[in-house]
Amino acid sequence: MPPSRRRQKKSRPRRLIPILLAVVMGVVAAFLFTSGNYRKAGRSLHRLVAAKQPAHAISADSFLEDTIRVRLHRLEVPDSAVYCKYYPSDSLFEIHAAIPQGEPMAVVLYRLSAPVVGSNYHVDDCFCQTGGQRCEVLFVSSVPGLPTVELTVNRAPRFASTAAEMAIVITDIGSAADAIDRELFALPASVTFALAPTLAAKLQVKQIAGSEKKEVMLLLPLEPSNRAHDDFKKQRLMIHYPEEKLRSLIHGSMGMVPGFAGFSNLGGTRALEDSRVMSIVFSEMKKRHAYFLEQAVTHKSVAASLADSFALPYATVQGLIDSIGDPGIRISNRTLSRHAAHPGNVHSPAIQEQLVHYALEARKRGKIIIVARASNELLEALRHEIPLFEHNGIKLALVSQLFDTTSETR
Repeated sequence: MPPSRRRQKKSRPRRLIPILLAVVMGVVAAFLFTSGNYRKAGRSLHRLVAAKQPAHAISADSFLEDTIRVRLHRLEVPDSAVYCKYYPSDSLFEIHAAIPQGEPMAVVLYRLSAPVVGSNYHVDDCFCQTGGQRCEVLFVSSVPGLPTVELTVNRAPRFASTAAEMAIVITDIGSAADAIDRELFALPASVTFALAPTLAAKLQVKQIAGSEKKEVMLLLPLEPSNRAHDDFKKQRLMIHYPEEKLRSLIHGSMGMVPGFAGFSNLGGTRALEDSRVMSIVFSEMKKRHAYFLEQAVTHKSVAASLADSFALPYATVQGLIDSIGDPGIRISNRTLSRHAAHPGNVHSPAIQEQLVHYALEARKRGKIIIVARASNELLEALRHEIPLFEHNGIKLALVSQLFDTTSETR
């Protein structure tokens, strides 16, 4: 055999070495590629299928993912809350995102499933599980070979910064042994309770303090224009009282309702129009870092301007729930007494309608503070509506929390 022939035979095994290495590396790469890989948002979907798709298909695929990212960002979903997984064997690309509360899920789905102009993908299906806390949108492509994109969204525990807020203030709390009041204190939502300075108030404060997401507001008796039904004669701040007596009465009321976060007027048409009296009141409340919630009883009130000069957090009540059949409560100067005559309690469905109305108002305004008088019908209505508020992105807040989130208090 010629020497050249022998040299060719000896060289063949050397040529097979790189070929075998390439085959082994290819098998390992294929295994890693097909095993599925979780990742946070960052790598684009089109890179996973770029080797198999034409240029126009890759750009359309990337455009869809970029569009979904933009829509999620508008819903205040950070990249850290978005996870993706690709299944080559099923030609399926999954995107999971946790959506902050603040928009109804129907609105969220509408925004996420809107047509993607310039993409080869379209929405093939959209459905939600019972309760609406988890929904899926299925995108399919008209270009052969591109994977199906399945977007799954669920509710995050936090609220979006644009979520509508509603603070509910429950007043007219009765005796500390009242079963209705105890049930109201135990509601699984943020609620503010306005307490008048009575002998039962301290025990009520202890009960409220043992409940989560609750705060106490002091109802400060102020001089009204009509004293025919004066239930707090000894504690009322009268405009002719000297400063020393006014401060003494304020301290007495505060001592009967310890741990309050803010205060509100109980009646007070004449006192709210008197700058001297209100200046004394605000100076005492300023020392305790309290807020003032005004229940409007006169258009001549000086409270708003004085609160501004004292840099005291201030707001007004924007709505009143008619829970005991007293349509005159909005303009009445009388104290909110459970013993006041009324034609009968309003049924729970009617109260539910009022709560829904104010929830819609909260969406328009961004936030709202409403007052309701304690009753069994109110309790039933709140039990029914609280889960619906959460489902539709209405954040129930304490009155004090509204001052922490915005400077718009007037």
